Amino acid sequence: MEQWLEAHPRYHCHFTPKWASWLNQVERFFAELTRKRIRRGSFRSVPALQRAIREYVAEPNRHARPFCVDRLGFANHPQSPPL
Repeated sequence: MEQWLEAHPRYHCHFTPKWASWLNQVERFFAELTRKRIRRGSFRSVPALQRAIREYVAEPNRHARPFCVDRLGFANHPQSPPL
């Protein structure tokens, strides 16, 4: 691997600990993507699979709303519990 990295200086290897908290969110995202889109679909080609993944990722952005957290840790939007 070191030889390959030396031959390709544009790429860098970043090692993260297994217990990194943000990894849990990444794993959750891929599990949901697999469960809700990939396993439910039948894809005749790689481009069809790629298109389905792009559409799945883009869908939440179509209805995006700001998400703010106040100093007490409550979400500051209409569906949050009253303080």
